[in-house]
Amino acid sequence: MFDLIEVDQLRAHTRHFILWPRQWQTYQGIHPWTIKTLHENYTRQIPVSSGIYTLILEPGIAGHNSCSYLMYVGKTSSLRRRFGDYLRKEREESGRPRISEFLTRYDGYVYFCYTLVEVNILNDIENKLLEAYIPPLNSQYQGEISRVVGAF
Repeated sequence: MFDLIEVDQLRAHTRHFILWPRQWQTYQGIHPWTIKTLHENYTRQIPVSSGIYTLILEPGIAGHNSCSYLMYVGKTSSLRRRFGDYLRKEREESGRPRISEFLTRYDGYVYFCYTLVEVNILNDIENKLLEAYIPPLNSQYQGEISRVVGAF
């Protein structure tokens, strides 16, 4: 039997995912993605270029490499700078609370995936990926998805 402390701990690790095949089919692009553990040892390997990135939670249980959770989609004019932000600034309590809590709670299990994207199309690609994935840590969506997610 679970005690109340265990139930509270379980609630603290609960995330709501919207898994909507119709939205998955809306994204037509293909991008070469690179994945790096969110660890300072990899900072110099991240390009300074603009791009789209995702934060992935991967438990690494039993060596199963196809069990991960896409938690966040973002854009940046410098992938390396944003990678560094997640190592430092975003972990501080004064940062974005949802991201800070996520990074702290799952330290060692978070991966930074990125693809290079030209600055002039960053917004478009990010919005389309947000509409397709509807990640649980993002809170701002465009158009119809904003209305649907807001009503959910």
